[in-house]
Amino acid sequence: MISYTQYKASKRASFDTTSDSPETEQLFEYQYPEAPKVFYTDSAWETIRYLVDSVSTEVGWLGLVETETNDKGVITSFTITNIYIPKQKVHGAETDIAAETLCDLAVELEESGKESEKLIYWGHSHVNMSVSPSAQDEMQVEEFLDNGCKLFIRGIYNKQGHSKVDVYDVDNNCSHQCVWNGPMPAPVNKELRKRIDKLVKANVKKASFSTVKKPALSQQVNMTFNNQNTPGSTLIDTSDYYSSYWGAADEEDLIFRNPATGDVIEITQTEIDEMDTEERTLFEEEYNRQHHLENKGGFS
Repeated sequence: MISYTQYKASKRASFDTTSDSPETEQLFEYQYPEAPKVFYTDSAWETIRYLVDSVSTEVGWLGLVETETNDKGVITSFTITNIYIPKQKVHGAETDIAAETLCDLAVELEESGKESEKLIYWGHSHVNMSVSPSAQDEMQVEEFLDNGCKLFIRGIYNKQGHSKVDVYDVDNNCSHQCVWNGPMPAPVNKELRKRIDKLVKANVKKASFSTVKKPALSQQVNMTFNNQNTPGSTLIDTSDYYSSYWGAADEEDLIFRNPATGDVIEITQTEIDEMDTEERTLFEEEYNRQHHLENKGGFS
């Protein structure tokens, strides 16, 4: 068993610059933005479902999109607002929309006072087939990107209600596949919000735990634990289990396992007190995850 202080000291940097010979490598892994969600207005969603359910062949459509960002300028969600059905050619199990068609529609939108740069969504039906993209679907998106789209959304749908929606982010050099998508939820009225908030405040409490004491030897025999997914208990032989689990820790010491190696780590109350808020929160979550504690109160 090692102490928590030793465990922290054994942790390494996320990069390695100990080479004795010339070499160049990436310093940090690039952190892609989190995948955004894709919403539909009621009219857009109803139009899409009607097209998919009523047309017996593949059919494609384009859409205007509103973009939502957080206070750091990172895109968090898209909302598809208007659906347009352009001229297209259907070949058996696929449909093609030429880049020229996209340009023509953009001109029409500008002439009608709409912002053509928001035309960044292409959806189509796979009828009764799976929503996995075909080679033509991939080439279609690449054509749109080659024509200057920095952000683009592709949606594939079928009559079984399945969907695959992907977001292409050129500036961040990434694609988000199978993002969450669905109709924009209706706003919750003020009275219902107040009622829900009151119930949450009264009934939902954050789990916490207190220091764990090593059980007396008499308590380490014939103990029963419910460690299955269904109601019931499994009797385990605790003699060897507790010798490695509890080790030689003092009664007021906490013990958990290194998530990476499984090694047992002993941590003292002093080390807990010296943790900053973030480290303490992460430790508490990991400890509770490992031991499923439901103790009352926090650290004593």
